[in-house]
Amino acid sequence: MPKTKKSQKPQHWYTSDRPIQTKRHDLLMRTEFAANLADDIRTWSGDDSLVIAIYGSWGSGKSSLKNLICESLEKSGKNVIPTLEFNPWQLSGTGNIPSAFFRDLQITLRGSGPKQDIEKRSKVLKAYSTTLDLTGTAFSLTGKVLPFVAVPGGPIVEAIGKGIKSAGSAIKKGSEALNAKSEAEQKSSQELKCEVAKMLERMPQPILVIIDDIDRLTTDEILQVFQLVKANADFPHLIYLLLFERDIVTNALGRISGDHGVEFLEKIIQVAYHIPHAPIQAVQKVLFHGLDSHIDEPAIAKRWDKHRWSELFADGVASYFQNLRHVYRFLASFSFHVRHHKKERSFEVNPVDLIGLETLRVFEPAVYERLSSAKSFLTRSSGMPFSVPISQAVMDEAISQIAAHASTGKEATVKSILKLLFPPITSEFENNRSIGHHLHTWLRELRVCHGDLFDKYFTLSIPNYDISQAELDHLLELAADVSGFVKACEALKQRGLLKTAFDRLEAYKEHIPLNSMPSLISALCNLSDGLPKRVPGLLEQDIGMYFSRLVYFGLRRQLNKKERFEVLKNALENSSGLALAIDLVSNEERVNDRVSRGHEFLIGEADLEELKLICTKKLRKACQTTLFRSSPRLKVYLWRWRSWTSDKEVREWVALHSSTTQGAIWLLTKLLNESHSYGREHTIGYSIQLAEVEQFADVKTLNSFIIDVDESCLCEDERIAVREFRKALKRRAEGKPDDIAQQELDDADINE
Repeated sequence: MPKTKKSQKPQHWYTSDRPIQTKRHDLLMRTEFAANLADDIRTWSGDDSLVIAIYGSWGSGKSSLKNLICESLEKSGKNVIPTLEFNPWQLSGTGNIPSAFFRDLQITLRGSGPKQDIEKRSKVLKAYSTTLDLTGTAFSLTGKVLPFVAVPGGPIVEAIGKGIKSAGSAIKKGSEALNAKSEAEQKSSQELKCEVAKMLERMPQPILVIIDDIDRLTTDEILQVFQLVKANADFPHLIYLLLFERDIVTNALGRISGDHGVEFLEKIIQVAYHIPHAPIQAVQKVLFHGLDSHIDEPAIAKRWDKHRWSELFADGVASYFQNLRHVYRFLASFSFHVRHHKKERSFEVNPVDLIGLETLRVFEPAVYERLSSAKSFLTRSSGMPFSVPISQAVMDEAISQIAAHASTGKEATVKSILKLLFPPITSEFENNRSIGHHLHTWLRELRVCHGDLFDKYFTLSIPNYDISQAELDHLLELAADVSGFVKACEALKQRGLLKTAFDRLEAYKEHIPLNSMPSLISALCNLSDGLPKRVPGLLEQDIGMYFSRLVYFGLRRQLNKKERFEVLKNALENSSGLALAIDLVSNEERVNDRVSRGHEFLIGEADLEELKLICTKKLRKACQTTLFRSSPRLKVYLWRWRSWTSDKEVREWVALHSSTTQGAIWLLTKLLNESHSYGREHTIGYSIQLAEVEQFADVKTLNSFIIDVDESCLCEDERIAVREFRKALKRRAEGKPDDIAQQELDDADINE
C-alpha cells in the first residue's frame, strides 16, 4: 500500500455522498472531458433545442461531472450561458415536479434576453403552463406513446399528461395565475407555444437546462420528466443536459412504448455520452490513501501483514471498489471501527481482518449478518479445548450456505475472503491438531479466526470477563519493571482476570525481550506465593504452570546455558517469592522421565546445586512466618526442603508446630490428598497416606493428640483430615495398603 504524508489533524471520512464542486477535487481525471463538453455547449449555434445525455451508473460520478461542466462554463468569459439546474429527485413524491420545472424556467428566463421581453415572457410562459393544465386531462400515461414534437410550426402536443397538468395547478394561485388563466382561455396552446418560441428566438444565447438524478425517481416521475423534455424539446435556444443511468430510464419508458424504451429514448436524445470510465488505479489510490491515514500508527502498523493484505485485496476486496462512492462508503464505516478499537497505544483487532470484515459488512450485509452465529464453524471451536472435529464436507456446505447470500456474481469472491479471514475453514485445518499449532500465532496477531478474539469484531465491546489488548500490551511493556508488573497483576487479580491474562500471555512466551526476562522472573516469583488456590478442572491450567512456562520458553531462547543460570540465579536472589522459585529449580532436576524423553534443561547440572542452596535459604527464612504454615503448597515445600537438606531438619520443624492437638490437626490438613473424578458430575475424593505422613512426623504421636477429638467441633477441612487419618490407621491395622488406589485394585482381584 502506498505511503502518504501524515497530516496534523486526522481526516474525517464521514461523508454525505456529495459530488465534487471544482476541478481541484477531480481525482478521476475527468476535467478535460468536462471542459470539452462545455466548449461544445457554449459554441452551439443551432436555432433548435438540443438534448444531450450523459449515461452512468449510480455512484459513477455523474453529478461531479455536471459540476465540472458548470465550472468550465462559468469560467469561459463574459458571455456565460444562463443555466437552470433542475433536480427532480428533491421533489420526488410531492407531485410538484412539472410545476416546479416551469417555475424555475420562468425565473431563469427573467434574467436573460432583452429586458423589454422579461415581463411578456413570464406572462406568456404562465399562460402556456396553464393551458397545459386545462387540456391535460386528454392524455393518459399508461400504454401510450407521445408523438414526436417537431420545431415550431409542426405538430403540437395538445396535452402531455397528468404530470404536466399539475404544473398549472401550482401556477393558478394568486392574481397572476388568474390573469394567466384568462389569457390561456383566449388562446390555444399552439398559439401560446409559438409566442414562447418567438421570444426564445430573440435570446442572444441559449439556456442550458440541467436535469440530474432522473434515475432516482419513481417510474411515473421518470415519465413526467421526459414528457417535460419532449413537450418542450422544440423550443429554440434550449439545451438540455440530462444525467441518468440508461437502463433504468429505458425500462421506465418501455411502459408507454410497448417495451421499446431504447428506441423511444433515442428519439428524445440527440447527443449521448457515457461518463468516462474511472481508472481503477485512481479509485484505488483514494482507497489506499484513506486506509493509510488510519493504519500509519505504531499500534496498528505493527500488526500489518503486507502479504496477507495483498492476498485479501487481490483475491476479494478489490472487486468491491469500482467508484469513489464505494470508497467513501467504506472509509466512513472503517474510520468508525478504527476509532472504536483503538485503546490508548494499542489496537484491539487485526487491521487486515478488520478491512476484510468491513468489506463484507458494507457491501455484503446479508453475508456479514450470518457470520457472528457461525463462530463454531469459522474458528472450528465449540468453546472446548478439544472440540469434536468438523468434517470438511460439513464445513464446505456451511460456508456455501453463507456465501449463497452474496450479491449476484459475488459468491466465489465471498468464499475467497472468508478463507483468507478464517483459515480453519480450509481443508488444511480439518484436523484439530493442525489448528493447535497456529492458535498462539493467531492470538498474537489478534486474528478473527481465534475463538477468544472472534466476538470482539462483532460485539464491538470487551466483556467484563475478558482482558483488552491494551491491558495485555501494557502488561508486556511492564515485563522489565518488577514493581509495575506486580501491581498490574494484583489489579487483574482483584478483577478476577489474572488467569485470563496469563492464558493470553502464553502466546507471547517466546516473544518477550530477553533483556526483560530477569525482571519478569523476579516479578513472577513475587506473585507466585499469592496465587489463588487452584480449583481443579478436567483441562484447566494452573496459573503457576503459566508462570513456569513463561520463564522456561523465555529463557530457552538464550542459547548459552551459563547465561541462563546467571539470569535465574539473580532473579531468585532478588525476589521474595518462594513457590515459583521452588518449581523452577525442581524442574531442572534430572529425574528419569525428563531425561528419557529428551527434555531440554535450562542450566547445566553442575549449576543446579547453587540454585538449590538459594531456595533452601528461602525455605529456612519463610518457615519462620505464619504465611509459610498456612500456604496451600506447604506439602510441596516440605518435600523439597527434605530433599535438598536433611530429613532431620524438616522433622524438627514439623514436630515444633504439631506438638499440640491443634498443631496435629493442622499438619493433617496440609497432608490431606485430593482426587477428582469427572463423569456426569464432578466428585472429589480425600485420603491420607500414612507412609507420606511418616516422612515428616511420627504417626503414633499425632494419633495421641487427636484420639479423643470430637469431629463435630471441627471445621470441614479439619473434620475431613481427621476422619481420613483415622481411616488410614484402620487400614494399616487390618493389614491393608496405605494407597487407596492400590487397595481398590486388590479388592477387584479378590472379587474376580
